[in-house]
Amino acid sequence: MKRKFNDTGLCVSHRHYMVDTSAKIEQVIEMVEAGEYFTINRPRQFGKTTTLHLLNTQLNLREEYLALNLSFEAIDTDTYQYQERFVYTFLDMLALEFEYLDLPDPAKFVEQQMDQITNMSALSRFITKLVREMPGRKSVVLSIDTA
Repeated sequence: MKRKFNDTGLCVSHRHYMVDTSAKIEQVIEMVEAGEYFTINRPRQFGKTTTLHLLNTQLNLREEYLALNLSFEAIDTDTYQYQERFVYTFLDMLALEFEYLDLPDPAKFVEQQMDQITNMSALSRFITKLVREMPGRKSVVLSIDTA
């Protein structure tokens, strides 16, 4: 397949022309290994989504990490305004990500708790519990793409 320029969403190296960002990804992985939080803040079409995708792919190739990727792009304004709705949406996306990664037990665990977690404080406690009970005691990296 002939490669082309992509200006909408995720770039895939065998389908799209891309800049080699492997050195940058390694720098970000060093930040993750150091336990640092970080933000990628650039204008539209600068590769934020692609960078997060490549980062998560690299991390998930390592045994010690479980990289989860959530996208807030489709969340509407009303969801952000109502804490209970936001928490439910967040948990639903989290369960779907576990299913996507073929991790049915964590997905089921999230789904069983969804209706009981209704505010940010409870969500924080739940995430801590979820990470502590993660099979294999992997370090969990949560990437959130907000567009």
